[in-house]
Amino acid sequence: MRPRSRILIIAASVAALGWGYTHIRDDQAHSRREIERLNTALAQLQQRPDRPAIAGERPAIDRAVRAARAEAREQTLATLAEHDPGGEAQAPRAPAITFEESQERVRSAFAAEAVDASWGPGAERTLERIVRAHLPSGSRLDRLACRSSMCEVQLTHTAPGTQADFLRTGFQGWPGSLFVAEEKQERGEVAITIIAAREGTEPPIAPR
Repeated sequence: MRPRSRILIIAASVAALGWGYTHIRDDQAHSRREIERLNTALAQLQQRPDRPAIAGERPAIDRAVRAARAEAREQTLATLAEHDPGGEAQAPRAPAITFEESQERVRSAFAAEAVDASWGPGAERTLERIVRAHLPSGSRLDRLACRSSMCEVQLTHTAPGTQADFLRTGFQGWPGSLFVAEEKQERGEVAITIIAAREGTEPPIAPR
């Protein structure tokens, strides 16, 4: 198989994804709450008509508020530095999608894709020739259709382990990437749907 032709692999979702940035947001929220509390206390003191006038009271309170704000800022920067050693804070990442969600996304994208008459028919002939040349005994090609950037290949394997071997060697000569969009086991057979992407493109396995 040519180096450009590869099988796309999606890692399993990790429960700890985004923990660091959640922690940063919690620290920032705490700092904001402290500043808001001090500002509220200052406003309440200023509005009390019965409070005694104390010389130098306002400058002292203002200095306390400024000190609290500076401390909160330093705490936020320290937390950012702890979770971002490179010094460039990044925006919180969206939660990782599951492999099943990626499969559904790719199947839906293929179903909605229009046919490119200048590419699709020729790609179907090329892909069918490649698949049939490597199809194991007892396996069959059930369906093959190409649209504008993806081809859907539906196969059925009867011998155990055949699908894994075929996925590694059955698309030699196809220049694009491959993605397993669906796999079902029923009555001793394995039905598998593979999306073969057009050269220079990738199946939409994740939000863009």
